[in-house]
Amino acid sequence: MSARRLLSAAGLAFGLLAATTRLAAAQAVEHSEGGIREACTSPKPEVAIPNCTHLIRDKDEPETVLATALQNRAYAYQRIGETDLAVLDYRAVLKVRKRDFRLDSRTYGNLGAAYAQLGEEHEALESFALALANDPNLGSAYVNRAAVYIKQGDRAHAIEDLGQAIRISPKDFELYLRRGVLFSNLGDNDRAIADFTYAIALSPRTAIAYRMRSFAARAKGDLAQAKADAEAAARLDPRIKGVHLELAFSLQAAGDFDRAVDEFTQEIALDPKDAQTLKSRGDALLAAGRSKEAIADYGRAIALDPAAVTAFNNRGVAYLKAKAWREAADDFGAVIKAYPGEYTAYFNRGQALAGLGDAGGAMKDYSRAIELQPAMSGAWRNRGELRALAGDLDGAVADFNEAIARNPSDAEAWRGRGAAQLGRRLVAAALTDLTRAIALDPSDAAAYHYRSRAYADSNQAANAIRDDETYVKLSASRPKD
Repeated sequence: MSARRLLSAAGLAFGLLAATTRLAAAQAVEHSEGGIREACTSPKPEVAIPNCTHLIRDKDEPETVLATALQNRAYAYQRIGETDLAVLDYRAVLKVRKRDFRLDSRTYGNLGAAYAQLGEEHEALESFALALANDPNLGSAYVNRAAVYIKQGDRAHAIEDLGQAIRISPKDFELYLRRGVLFSNLGDNDRAIADFTYAIALSPRTAIAYRMRSFAARAKGDLAQAKADAEAAARLDPRIKGVHLELAFSLQAAGDFDRAVDEFTQEIALDPKDAQTLKSRGDALLAAGRSKEAIADYGRAIALDPAAVTAFNNRGVAYLKAKAWREAADDFGAVIKAYPGEYTAYFNRGQALAGLGDAGGAMKDYSRAIELQPAMSGAWRNRGELRALAGDLDGAVADFNEAIARNPSDAEAWRGRGAAQLGRRLVAAALTDLTRAIALDPSDAAAYHYRSRAYADSNQAANAIRDDETYVKLSASRPKD
């Protein structure tokens, strides 16, 4: 027992007096014996506590009456948050009552719940174990013990206890919901979906059950089911927090970004200061090509939560798309400050610095990205492009070789190496690489331009003219920045 509950007799008396005074100092105690006992069972703490206290102080009352009075006063104390005093009363019940396994099990269960409220998990688990030893079919003890296990991160034991509770009360849909959430958290989506489906069968109009099944279905990759369940949840209760959020995620996963934005907007209306939902709407806006709106949402999310690193990162990506190089570099710098080992942030900042004309800074960032993640083909390719621009054609070819080895489908790496080979006057190698780049991406105007030059250098005039015409046509059709 904690030191704060080791009260002296005088301290306990003062605690009882103080609690009674806070409730209603002037509350009258019933005068008849029957009236006092009845008042002790009142659901109103201000009535139950003084009358139960009167019975407890009466030395002529039989043990059964004293035990009941202590039990009822303990309930009343719990309802008003005087959990320390409730614990003392429950322990007193167990001392004064003659052994009754059924009654003892409930008292131990209540004592466990009180300990859990106080955060004293070891004592809570001990009390629940005693409750269940007396009565293995006390469902509330399993449920409350499961809650303690969840708090401790022991999901396996929590699932086991909820299974016992379901055995005792198989029609209680909330038990299936609770266990389903645990299965979902463990990544066991099939069993989670089965539990949520049971819950829906027992209570077909419970929106949260559809929402949770939608989440599990989306995690499993069943986007059609996820969307259908999310829509059902929104129809049943559009005001419940998280319903529009789940539908938005389902729509986003299905590629319907504009509708996802609408659902995120409805979720934000329920809680305008939810930084995570603002960030999520920004993601949907970015995917929909609405970079300016996405930047605004990320900014609002960051204002609400300055530690939201993913919001900085994603706003940086939006700034890159908008060619706002300075802002992008600053945002990725914030990500690097928080997570110095995040290689994608170095890669992205490298792109922003290259856009600013800071080739040296970009080169350092690409090199750091490669050091942290050598498999990142884009970093090798982009560093190769910078080396080519600086006239280091041998270094550029070496980097492009690494990029192609890691990603043979990278058309830009093939084109970059082909252009570098052309600069080295290795025309045959250049033609091979540029032809491969065009096969991978027939819309790459620059690849046709370099191949036209390679054909011209190898005296293939007709091919050179054809490629140059294609280059002009593709360049004219490109959207203006």
